[in-house]
Amino acid sequence: MVTHTSQTWHRWGPVALLLVVLCGMIGGREAAAYDKRPDLQIGWPGTYPGQPVDPDSSIIPYAFYVYNEGEPGEWDPETRTWTEPPLGGPAYTVTAQVLLPPEVTFVSALNTNGFTCTHTNGVVTCTGNRLGNGARVSILLAVRVPTVDPSCLPSDTHFYAIPMVIDPSHTIAERNEGNNTGAGLAGYVCLN
Repeated sequence: MVTHTSQTWHRWGPVALLLVVLCGMIGGREAAAYDKRPDLQIGWPGTYPGQPVDPDSSIIPYAFYVYNEGEPGEWDPETRTWTEPPLGGPAYTVTAQVLLPPEVTFVSALNTNGFTCTHTNGVVTCTGNRLGNGARVSILLAVRVPTVDPSCLPSDTHFYAIPMVIDPSHTIAERNEGNNTGAGLAGYVCLN
């Protein structure tokens, strides 16, 4: 399972506070404390809680998500103004790719939540127009894994690693370009 950690103010601890104080003293607080670039991430939730996607047991769901980490803005009811978030911004023309191993084949995109998914030579490419600050979009694919003998043993259980990447061509300037990859698993479990 892929787990992404937050990389906002709390990770910087006292260093960030010192930077804000120093920049505020010299009049450059906005430049250091506000970074409007998005931070795109891709991940695998580990399980799919829904129903089977096909009567054929070799066709299974593969869910993943794309995420734009950022802090939400705040509404001030007294002044009736919107405070812009200190970190993050929307990302436009967002592309995510799922790289299927030869044993796993693409069947269809079932629920893309506004993204458009295509498949070519084992690469599923999903593109969306906009991913807002702090937004997360889940995408559900149907994939086929090798057919398994129904009387297989637990030792026959097998999973295939599925690498994923968001913004594979690095066309979106981000705060952190080092967290754009992830991996998931698809396969079968033998319970006999």
